[in-house]
Amino acid sequence: RRYSITVVTEAGQLQNGRMIEAQTAPSAVSNITASSRSSSSLTLSWQQPEGDVDALLVTFSSNQTIIQETTLPRDAVSFSAHQLTPGSAYQVVVTSRSGGLTNQSEVTVRTAPTPASLLSLSPSSFGDLLLTWSPPAGRWEKYRLFLFDGAQQIVSTVLDRDALNFSFPGTSLTPGKQYRAVNPTAVHAARDDFLKVYWRHAAGDLDRYVVLIRYNHTILQNKSVSAGHNECAFSSLTPGRLYAVTVETWSGGDLLDGAGAVLVNRSVSAESRSERLEGLTSGRWYRVKVVTLSGGVPSLFATTAEGQTRPAASSSSLSCSWAPPFADFDSYQVECRRTDSGELTSVLKLASGVTAVTLDHLEAFRNYSVTVRVSSAGLMSLPATQTTVTLIDRPPIPPPSIRVGDKSSKVTSSSILFRFNCSWFSDTNGAIKYFAVIVAESDTNEFLQPEQRHPLPSYRDYITNSSIRAYQTDYFSSRCPQDADTSFGQVVEVNLGAGGDRLGGACDRYHDDDLYQRESYGRFCDGPLKAKTSYRLSIRAFTKLFESNREVSQPLFSDTYLSPPLRTHSEPLGGVVEGLSAGMFLIGMMVAVVSLLAYRQRLRKVAVQENPVVRMSMWKEVPASGMYVGVRSNRRITSPVKAGHFESHLNKLQADSNYLLSEEFEELKDVGRNQTMEVARLPENRGKNRYNNILPYDSTR
Repeated sequence: RRYSITVVTEAGQLQNGRMIEAQTAPSAVSNITASSRSSSSLTLSWQQPEGDVDALLVTFSSNQTIIQETTLPRDAVSFSAHQLTPGSAYQVVVTSRSGGLTNQSEVTVRTAPTPASLLSLSPSSFGDLLLTWSPPAGRWEKYRLFLFDGAQQIVSTVLDRDALNFSFPGTSLTPGKQYRAVNPTAVHAARDDFLKVYWRHAAGDLDRYVVLIRYNHTILQNKSVSAGHNECAFSSLTPGRLYAVTVETWSGGDLLDGAGAVLVNRSVSAESRSERLEGLTSGRWYRVKVVTLSGGVPSLFATTAEGQTRPAASSSSLSCSWAPPFADFDSYQVECRRTDSGELTSVLKLASGVTAVTLDHLEAFRNYSVTVRVSSAGLMSLPATQTTVTLIDRPPIPPPSIRVGDKSSKVTSSSILFRFNCSWFSDTNGAIKYFAVIVAESDTNEFLQPEQRHPLPSYRDYITNSSIRAYQTDYFSSRCPQDADTSFGQVVEVNLGAGGDRLGGACDRYHDDDLYQRESYGRFCDGPLKAKTSYRLSIRAFTKLFESNREVSQPLFSDTYLSPPLRTHSEPLGGVVEGLSAGMFLIGMMVAVVSLLAYRQRLRKVAVQENPVVRMSMWKEVPASGMYVGVRSNRRITSPVKAGHFESHLNKLQADSNYLLSEEFEELKDVGRNQTMEVARLPENRGKNRYNNILPYDSTR
C-alpha cells in the first residue's frame, strides 16, 4: 500500500511542509497446495495475500528453465497448468506485485507418471512366465512388479527403468495354473490420487498391522490391517506429492515412543473415558493407540494419537517461546527482570529464526517478567511481556544450631514433649505445607541429618524389626503464618509417643483393659517410646508433598539437624533387675513385720489408753459411668488432741523411728480413691495427661 508522509515546520503562526510518498512491500500468498487429475496437468490453489496487491504472477520452471508464466488478477486463488511432462518435478513461484515491489512463495510439485503399456504375460518353453511391456511416456525412475496367485502375492521385485521384460522362474509356479502380473504404474494410471502399499509378513506373533501415511511429519491417514494381509490402499491423496508410509506390527492397546518401542500395554474397562500414563520421559514424543475388544477379539481399526510430554521443569529456570511477527526483522532481544524489585537478571540477543529460549540461574518461587522485542535496522519494536513464577523448591536447610534442644524437652519413660518454631524453615523457596517428625534411636552427639529418603519406615516397622533404627511420624499440616514476621514467634508443640492424632494417632487402643490393634489408622502412627533409650529428633518440612490429592513420588523437603540424645526414663519397677529387687524388699519387710508384731501391739494399747480412738467402717457408693462402685475404707478417725498433750502425743508418734507417724501418713493414701477419673482415661485425652500414673479427678480437672 502507498502512504503519504508530510513533515511540517512551524515558526510562530507560519508553517511550511514537505510531503513524500512511500509504499510497503506486498505480502506473499500462503498455503500453496497442488492436485492433479491427469499425468500432464496440475492445479494449484493458495490463500489470498493480505493487504493491497495489484496482480499475481505464476511461474512454472524445470531445471531452472521457465516452462510457463501467467499473470493473474489480484483476487485469483487457483491456477491450472496443462501440457506438462508426466513424472517431472516443477518449481512453482507465485509472485504478488504492488507497484514496483514484489513478494513471492515457492513450492516444488511433481506430476504423476504414466503407466507402462502393452503388458503381456505368456508362458515360455522352459516353464517360466515372461512379462513384457512398452515404456511409458514422460519420466520415471524404476518399475515395481508383482505376481499374484489369486489374492496371494508370491513375487515382488524392483527393476531398472531400462527394463522391458521380466521372467518369473517356473520352479515356484504350478503348471497349468492362472497367475496375475501387476505393474503398479499401470494399476495407478486410472486414479492418480490413489496409493497402494505392499509388505512382507513379519516374523513372530502379532495381532495386526497399522499403516500410517505422513506428509511433512503429519499423519494424514492410518489404517489397521489384519495379520493375514500384506497390502493397504490410501485414496484422496495429492498427485505427484512425496509421502512417507510406515507399516508397524501391533498387539493390544500400546503406548509407543518415537522409536516404536512398546512402553505400556494395558486394558481398561468399557466405562473408562480417560487414562493417565505416568513414568514417561520429559520432552519425548509418544504415540498412543487405543483399540476396542469384544470377547477377547480386537477390532481391526484403532484410534491413534500423538503428543509430546512437557520438558522437565526447574525451580531455577524458565522456558519461553513465542510466535514470530508478520514482518521483516533482524533479531530478537529478550530481557528477564524480577517483578518485585525490577532487577535485570539477563539480556539475550537472538537470531530471527529462534523462537524459544531457556533462562537459567533464577531463584525458586520468584515472580519474573520476560520481555521480547524485535529489532530491525537498529530500531526496536514495542515490548511483548509475560509474567510468571518459577517453581517451588525444597526449603533451605536450617543451620546446625537450630534443632530440637534437650533443655526445652520434657522426657518420660514413653514420650518426649518438645517444641519447635515456624521460623526454623524459610519460605523463600515456597510455603511450608506439611511437617513430619523423624525419630532416630542413637546416643551419638554428632551434627548429622536424617537419611535423605522418602518415606522413612513407620513406627510399626520400627517396633517389629530390630534392624530399623529410625522412623517417621505421620504428616501434619503447617499452620504457620505466611508472613515471616508473624511466623517468627509461632511455636508448635509436639508430644511424641503419646499417640496424638497430629502424628497419626495411637497405634494401639485400650478397651475394657484389653489391648487390640488399631487397624483403621493409616501406615503412620505414634506409639510409646522404649524406656531407658536415647532418641534423636529432627523436623522434616515439606514445600511439596501432595498433588491432586495424591502423594507425589519425589516430594520437596528439608530436615533440621538431629537433636542431642534425649534418654527416656525407666519404667516404675520395670525390668528383670527391678523386679528381683522389689521381691527381695517385700520378703525382708514381711520378716520385719512378723518379728515386731508383738512390740507394735503394745505400743498401740498405750496410745488407745491416752487418746481414745474410734474405729469405724465407711461404705460410700458413687456413680461411675452408669455403674456404682463401692469404696471401702478402714482409716482411723482420731479425736482432737489438746494443746497441753500435743508434745507427749508427738513424742509417742515419733518413737521407733517415727513408725506411728509414718503409719498415720500412709493411711492418707486412700483419701480420694472413691472419686472418678473417667475423663482422663478417655483415648482422646491420654496424650494430654502429664503423667501416666497421676490422673486428675473428674470433679477437679
